[in-house]
Amino acid sequence: MRTWEEYKATMRAENPLLALARNGNVEALAQALTPENIDEKNHKGYSALMLAAYNGQYEACEYLLIHGADPNSADATGSTILMGAAFKGNLEIVKLLVDHGADVDMENPKGQTALQFAQMFGRSEVVKYLKNRKDKAEVFGLVDIVSGWSSFMFKGGRA
Repeated sequence: MRTWEEYKATMRAENPLLALARNGNVEALAQALTPENIDEKNHKGYSALMLAAYNGQYEACEYLLIHGADPNSADATGSTILMGAAFKGNLEIVKLLVDHGADVDMENPKGQTALQFAQMFGRSEVVKYLKNRKDKAEVFGLVDIVSGWSSFMFKGGRA
């Protein structure tokens, strides 16, 4: 068994930025945030943005995203911030993350998406929102294919 002194010597303290994000202290976050530490993670792979999102700290999430936090960051298990927000059922944070580039189709190593997390935990408003986003993406993808094909066919692109 290790002694207390051995433990203290090897212990890695968590960046105070993470606690500030977790608690939603935007004023202190503004003082502590640097480009070097914005996406720093703790031993579980949680970034400041992930902790703010998971704890429902909308203003802290918004501040971090505006200042360049990665909306697609994943924790040590491979689950993303969006998956955590979907699991918690916080629609406003889910929307904020998507508006700042969170990938709604991203999968964790188990093949789960944010939509599946929302479905598993009965987060009906988040499910509705994410399905709507996914349906729009599929429709736009099809429109892009058709318009690309028609552009090729009707502008002299035939072989």
